[in-house]
Amino acid sequence: MPALDLAGLRAAADPLMGRFAMAEPRRWDRPALLLELAGELGSLAHLVQHLDGFKRGRPEPSRLADECSDVLFIALRLAREDRIQLPDRLDYLPVESARATPTLLAMCVDAAGIQEQGSNSRLLSLIGRLAALCDLFDIDLVQSHRLEMRIAAEYFAACGPSWPKLKPLRHPWAMWRLWRSLRQRGRTRGIA
Repeated sequence: MPALDLAGLRAAADPLMGRFAMAEPRRWDRPALLLELAGELGSLAHLVQHLDGFKRGRPEPSRLADECSDVLFIALRLAREDRIQLPDRLDYLPVESARATPTLLAMCVDAAGIQEQGSNSRLLSLIGRLAALCDLFDIDLVQSHRLEMRIAAEYFAACGPSWPKLKPLRHPWAMWRLWRSLRQRGRTRGIA
């Protein structure tokens, strides 16, 4: 049975959660995080429709990896908000179908169940299904998440205190590191 290193994922995300919270115009409470999770699942669903043949074209693997990382980040923020003690390692079942739609729909059901307070199992189920979906997409979720967290950190550094506006002349090295990371994301095929 495959497993996901949740301790490593949390370690990559934790330093940035506070930075995002400081940059947001208003504190994101639980309902705001649930809405953001629904929005990120919707973005991922749009790409899955292309993969499963409901829409024309195929999304870039880097876009899929980015959306999966976004869903994971919000799930980790929700766990932090709810003070859910996540295990260091999460075992999950692989996707049995070649289509992603059933797994993504099950993730949406899990997300709806998270609305109830004390729904640790739903959150863990959502994260496990996300990991299984990434396996189906041939995406290394841990590597993708670390890259996205590095991009976010470099974006914050390139903005300085002027979030969300980049200051390329004031922070040239941070801009260069951000550009290099974004380029790496675009070049990476499947991030596997």
